[in-house]
Amino acid sequence: MHAFLLLVHTDPALCGLLTGRLAVTGPVFVHVDARADEDPFRKACPQAVFVQNRVRVRWGGWGQTEATLRLIETALTEPEVRRVSLLSGQHYPIVPDARLTPGPLTDRIAALPAPDPARGKPESRFTERFLAAGRPGSASAVLAAGIGRRLPALDPAQALGGRRLFAGSPYFSLTRSTAAQVVAAARTDAALRRYFRAVVSSDEAFFHTVVGNLDGVHLDTRGTTYATWSGGRHPQPLTPGDLEPAAAEGFLYARKFSSADQALLHAAQALAE
Repeated sequence: MHAFLLLVHTDPALCGLLTGRLAVTGPVFVHVDARADEDPFRKACPQAVFVQNRVRVRWGGWGQTEATLRLIETALTEPEVRRVSLLSGQHYPIVPDARLTPGPLTDRIAALPAPDPARGKPESRFTERFLAAGRPGSASAVLAAGIGRRLPALDPAQALGGRRLFAGSPYFSLTRSTAAQVVAAARTDAALRRYFRAVVSSDEAFFHTVVGNLDGVHLDTRGTTYATWSGGRHPQPLTPGDLEPAAAEGFLYARKFSSADQALLHAAQALAE
C-alpha cells in the first residue's frame, strides 16, 4: 500500500482536493503546522489521518524535518504501508494515478552530492550555524543570521560519522524499509541529529544524506516534484503551460498550486485522464 504524507499550513480547500485525488491510490496522512488552525483541514479532508503531536514549522528550521519524521512514523504504524511519498499542501499530481507509485524497490529522492554551489548548495550552507527566528527577512531573522555566521563553524565530516553529504529537493518517495531506516537514524544518532538541527533547511539534506549512504537501495535521484524558481526562498506560481513539459520530463507532481487557480487545477487533472 502506498501512503501519502502531506505537510500543510494553508489553503484547506486545496488540501481537500489533493487528499481526495490521492486517496484513490492509498491512505493520506496530514501534518498541520502547529501555528495553524487544524479544524478547517479536518473538515476539508475527512478521509485523512492527522498527526496528533504537531510541531511548529519555521522556514529553514528543524521543524520541517521533525514534522516529516512524525508523518513517516505515523504512516509506518500501518503494517500494510509499503511506500511513503512526501508532498506539501501546494502539490498536485500531473500524471495518471497508476504512475504515482515508483517500482517496488525504488527509492526516489534527489540525493545528489553536496556541497554543490551550482545547485544553490554552497559549502557555507553546511558549515554556518542557522538560528531560526521569526519569518524570513524579519529583523529578528536577519539578526539571528548575523549571529549564526559569527559562531564557530560546523564540521560536517565529524558529525556525519563517515557518511557522505547529499542534498536536493525535499520531496521524495521511499520504500518502507528505507523510510524506517531514516527514522531510526534520526532517533538514535544524536550527533547526526544535532548537526542537522543546526543547518539551514535540514529537510533538503537530512533525508538525502541518510538514504544516499544506505547499502542496497535502488536509488532514482530525479526527485518527484517540478517547481520553478527565480532565486527566492519559495517556488513561483505555476502556469498551465508548465505542466505537460514537466510530466514529459518524468515528474510526478508539481508545486505550487492554489485552490483559487481553477485553470491550473483543471490542466493538471486533464493530464491524469
